[in-house]
Amino acid sequence: MDDNLSLYGQYVRGFKIPPHDQAYQSHGVEPFYQILPNADLDPESSDSFELGLRYASSDISVNLSAFYAAFDDFIETAVVGVESTYIPGVNKTLYQYQNISETQISGVEAGIAMYVAENILLEANVAYVDGENKETDQPLTSISPLNGSILLSTELGNINWTAALRLAKSQSDVVLDANDDKTTQGHGYGVVDLYANYEWQAWQLNVGILNLLDKEYVPFELIAGQSQSADFSQYTQPGRNFSARVSYQF
Repeated sequence: MDDNLSLYGQYVRGFKIPPHDQAYQSHGVEPFYQILPNADLDPESSDSFELGLRYASSDISVNLSAFYAAFDDFIETAVVGVESTYIPGVNKTLYQYQNISETQISGVEAGIAMYVAENILLEANVAYVDGENKETDQPLTSISPLNGSILLSTELGNINWTAALRLAKSQSDVVLDANDDKTTQGHGYGVVDLYANYEWQAWQLNVGILNLLDKEYVPFELIAGQSQSADFSQYTQPGRNFSARVSYQF
């Protein structure tokens, strides 16, 4: 539209043959979960549309997009059973990939990056996705709740520092089980991470403190479709932890 603002659109026709492991192999992590094979899986096809807007100048950039997709024989994970294990209080969840004859998924994504002060960059991103099983008018278990992130970055000497806040909203729109009872709902959370990056000649050092405030949380994607009475302690994410990486380019 001008030197800073642009619009785009795209159409995608998709086709996916079921992977071999989903159709014919049983795998998982004992004794926590097992994925059962399904030799009757049909190929998945889809038609998707996306519209977007991009704005960029010397000190700010903005991205906004919306999409819609219609699937035939959508391949979705389903909870098909729960078994007790030799560990007290720990059950093994049985999953299986199954086809849903008609599914619709839509959503919006937005992001912004701008300098809020000299040498301080603010970045924010948010994504919302809605998915519906048109056979049952129920939500899909593979859809993530509203989520986003906020990052502040700055340079002090030769070190680049970044503080990040990862956010996820609670999820109350959940699928029903075989008894028409609601499956478990996801709880919202916020997690703080801190990163530092140092470069010297051909060397680069990256260090991070993840989950700085030692937050206990469970991503909804790991428990979607399970009973509300299940014990989800085995799905809690790591508390405060550290990472480091050293690289050399030549």
